[in-house]
Amino acid sequence: MCGLAGIYNYSNEQEIKETIESFDSLLKHRGPDGKGSYFDDKYLVAHRRLAIVNSDSNSDQPFYSKCRRYNLSFNGEIYNYLELAQELKDEGIVLSTTSDTEVLLESYLFWGTSFLDKVNGMFAIAIWDSVDKKLFIARDRLGIKPLYYAHDGKSFVFSSEIRPILKVIKKCSLNYESLSDYFRFRYIQGDATAFKEVKCLSPGSYMIASGTEFTHKKYWSLQEAVKSPQSLNLEKLEEIYKSSIHLRMRSHSKIGSYLSSGIDSSSLLFANSETQRIHSTYTFDTEDSKSEVKEAKRISTQLNIRHTEVKKKSNYRNLSTVLKNLEEPIGDNIILASNDLAHMASKDVKVILSGEGADEILNGYAHHYVLYILSKFKFLTKIIGHAINFLPLKFINYIHPYPREFDRRTIQSISSKLTRFENSKEYIQSFTELFSNEDLSTFLKSSFYNKLSNRKASTDNEFRESNFINKLTLHDLENWNVKYTLLRSDKINMSHSLEARVPFMDHRLVEYIYSLKIEDRIGLREQKIPLKRLMKRLGAPKAIWNKKKAPFLVSLSNEREYIEFQTFCEEELTSTMLKDSPFWNCEEVLELINKKRSRSFVEDKQLFSILAFQSWFNEFEEFGLSI
Repeated sequence: MCGLAGIYNYSNEQEIKETIESFDSLLKHRGPDGKGSYFDDKYLVAHRRLAIVNSDSNSDQPFYSKCRRYNLSFNGEIYNYLELAQELKDEGIVLSTTSDTEVLLESYLFWGTSFLDKVNGMFAIAIWDSVDKKLFIARDRLGIKPLYYAHDGKSFVFSSEIRPILKVIKKCSLNYESLSDYFRFRYIQGDATAFKEVKCLSPGSYMIASGTEFTHKKYWSLQEAVKSPQSLNLEKLEEIYKSSIHLRMRSHSKIGSYLSSGIDSSSLLFANSETQRIHSTYTFDTEDSKSEVKEAKRISTQLNIRHTEVKKKSNYRNLSTVLKNLEEPIGDNIILASNDLAHMASKDVKVILSGEGADEILNGYAHHYVLYILSKFKFLTKIIGHAINFLPLKFINYIHPYPREFDRRTIQSISSKLTRFENSKEYIQSFTELFSNEDLSTFLKSSFYNKLSNRKASTDNEFRESNFINKLTLHDLENWNVKYTLLRSDKINMSHSLEARVPFMDHRLVEYIYSLKIEDRIGLREQKIPLKRLMKRLGAPKAIWNKKKAPFLVSLSNEREYIEFQTFCEEELTSTMLKDSPFWNCEEVLELINKKRSRSFVEDKQLFSILAFQSWFNEFEEFGLSI
């Protein structure tokens, strides 16, 4: 796990040393174990190394081919590097190290770009051909590792993170189209970023830069990889699932695991218990009725693994630092809990297993279940939609899974969605919407609101998939999973020099589960059917495979949490600041703050989203961010 940044066709040769030093400084947290750089008349790259698989200095990067024509820098891990190394040896290729770095470069030189079809891992790669002056960059299939770029038609800048790019391009501006996504969904979708000049390389794609020509090609897509539906075969699922975990246990450093009491992280431990490789587990204590610490500790004790309960440490005053590390705004207070977990785990281990991605591929979210039921019983949706308007709020709040109460306005919003079921991407997205157009026209100054797009979800990339559940799965894998779940995991963990490995994102596992018939993935009475049945088959305790899903969130129903949040909002979102801000209608935001305990669950989330965006903007003003 590492960090890299480079420039193709750089324009100012006098700034080479300063640029390398800047890249090195900004990426140091991604690789405190070593650094390296390379430049010639067309190309410059800097690399920071976090040594996990091999700490030998012979594997430092940039890594050069034997002929010195090519050099490689990459961020990530190639889990099947031993198998690829054997294939290369069988072809007569002599390897001089035991690292995945050399295997990756030699695979590219032997198989060309098709080597990407053979690789199992998470990665962002840059390979330079110093003779033909050609740059090749690539990103893993599911977007586990980030790779950003910007180019003005001449110079092309790329990096594991956004800040090195901003240092090079000097000036940047808000991307209003992507900010529409943020205000709607609490994160930014697709290949766009919050900065108009900076984009993400698409997951499962590569680019080749040669002269002024830039070729962008997709080498993998889930729809192309899966040809036809099949029935669940538990023996095959067990083989793929265990292989995914075991490959991710390859490390010369200690490995820990994040642990809730849910099936995702618990199943990782149970399926891997025979290896006895997990050093310790880490569970965040939400300190409310939904806290999972007792059940998580019980699971760790049963598996004889050291357990750590992570108490809330980083209060809201750490918010700006966390958002600076994220580089893009995420409007969910889970980012603070994630930071606490990473901070604690990094004291003991350099590698952490995580259950991230399981909900996306196994349709484990609450709205997945609701949408599935609606798709099965379309004729009832209008009846249900109208009926909930007449149900008592106490009853609705009793049956929903969240610890805070919904208000009547939220129920009316849900009702309107239920009465107009559609098999479309726009409809799927509407279920995760936080702000309505009416809300934004209330909270945002008209001058800023008018710069945003019309906020209608883009359907330009409407999925060819006609099956509603498959469309839902694709949407969350390509959007929520990449730009919320995996981005949060990578940026926060790497800010603590901690490598997060996500076994559920093994492309073989994703392809297999996606290929299953819908009835083998989700049913009227349960979700995550494949994983539950597998755990039963493996003899896991009922507490692992039969536990009802509990959403991981930091609830303001906790008295201390509420007071801290309220105080911070009152201090940070003052009338003076709001009046000076180019974004907010001062009176409306202050009114939301002053509602205090009468705020609903949704209003608390809206207030945090407002706070997060302002904190993020304040952090990036130093990069010349213009509005």
